[in-house]
Amino acid sequence: MKTFVPEALFLLLLAYLALSRHSDGSHSLQYVQTLLTWPGLMEPQFIVIAFVDDTQFERFNSREEPPRTEHCAPWVNQQKSEYWEWRTDQAMDERQRFIEMLTSLLHTYNYSETGYHTIQNLYGCDLLSGESRHPQYKLNFNRHDYIAINEDLNTWNTVGKAAENLRLEWEESGVAQLVKTYLEEECVKLFRIQLDYGKNILLRTDIPQTHVTHKVSTDGKITLRCWALDFYPADITLTWQRDGDNQTQDVEVMDTRPAGDGTFQKWAAVVVPPGEEQRYTCRVDHEGLREPITLRWEPPQPPILIMTIVIGLGLGAVLMGAVVTFLIWKRRTKGKKGAGSEFVSQWEHQAQLRFISAGYVNDTQFMGFDSRAEIQRMEQRAPWLDQQKPKYWEEETQSISREKKFFKEVMKKVLHVYNQSMSGYHTVQRRYGCVLRPGGYFSRGFHELTFSGQDYITLNENLRTWTSAGKAAKLLRQQREKTRFAQVVKTYLMDKCVELLLTQLDYGEEFLLRTG
Repeated sequence: MKTFVPEALFLLLLAYLALSRHSDGSHSLQYVQTLLTWPGLMEPQFIVIAFVDDTQFERFNSREEPPRTEHCAPWVNQQKSEYWEWRTDQAMDERQRFIEMLTSLLHTYNYSETGYHTIQNLYGCDLLSGESRHPQYKLNFNRHDYIAINEDLNTWNTVGKAAENLRLEWEESGVAQLVKTYLEEECVKLFRIQLDYGKNILLRTDIPQTHVTHKVSTDGKITLRCWALDFYPADITLTWQRDGDNQTQDVEVMDTRPAGDGTFQKWAAVVVPPGEEQRYTCRVDHEGLREPITLRWEPPQPPILIMTIVIGLGLGAVLMGAVVTFLIWKRRTKGKKGAGSEFVSQWEHQAQLRFISAGYVNDTQFMGFDSRAEIQRMEQRAPWLDQQKPKYWEEETQSISREKKFFKEVMKKVLHVYNQSMSGYHTVQRRYGCVLRPGGYFSRGFHELTFSGQDYITLNENLRTWTSAGKAAKLLRQQREKTRFAQVVKTYLMDKCVELLLTQLDYGEEFLLRTG
């Protein structure tokens, strides 16, 4: 697995957060080149990411096999193969240039080559009404030395001894003229091409989805949180007001963050005195809105909202719709079959497998399955009367048996991706379900899969796209995108899951909707 040192990751994050569409209607093209070294690394890692506004469209990672520049934009790749070969050759040449530059910078400060070091170059150009403006080019070393071209695109501004030496070298070789030509001509040309390719995405406006939540902490303090979700572009303003006056005391505002599906999220929270919630309003301003909107926390309706939770003890557990947990752990006695195991292949002879499934309405379990039970079947676990026919439980047991085989295959693939031993401790857990709003109408759904608590893939709130973390999850995401699996999950969550939930709500009405 590829690993970034924390400081380098922080630099990349800062570079990403700096990229956004401007409020004056202009657009920006930005390239971020980063060379990373840390103890134990055989060769420096070189990474290039390219953005139009806040949307990444190209990437290069020297530790990929084979290293190559790739298309990663949400729009269709319209470049020919020769273009990507050219961009890859450029990246490899830049990597060598950065390594030579690093050697010189380390010599200036007498630093060890085996330490933690970074060189990062941020450059690009802006367009407003089709005209270039505010080009930039700046390079920093270990976050203390930097050299940047001035607005005249002829002279340099520097901080630090190493950067000063670099300035003298660049002035002698006329680098400023080369940079100026690139920023004013080639950068603008590439920019217009990408704007044309991605105009349906880059020039769109997604209206923010907003709501206010209410939370009471253990010390009795009340926090109102104003949420804005699924909006684009990233520029947005959330303002809390008390009796119509802007509130700054006891206010916390989260930086705008990418949601993973091309849209953004943001929230602003305020601590309010008990009983005074209705005096506070949240003002949301975004270019997708005809005019700013004002939100107020609305007290909940009678408890008909159905929610789902996950509980677990080591193994994990599951939820409404059936959260499924699959556990593999090291076999203690070679040749001895584990309790409840149905597997007979050599792979299973090397490990004990435990598979658990449970379904919940709110915090009340209503069904469950455990492969280590004496009789392996899906059973009623609800505190209300079982009104399902025996055939229902037979079908559920058959379905969970198929799920068990699916999880076994997922586990084997994950272990293969990371070249991990089958005799170790590993888990695969799936959590999914649906939430209803008053009246029994679908509110939202969720579906996520995690591997050993590190890799994960989750369906975004739009129920169309996925967010993943980790190599194994990325491979699964690519597979699911090809097969349009999100549509299958969306149909289940909005139809079958709601139907099951309403059925259980009907069966357990006296228990689930009780008060006091």
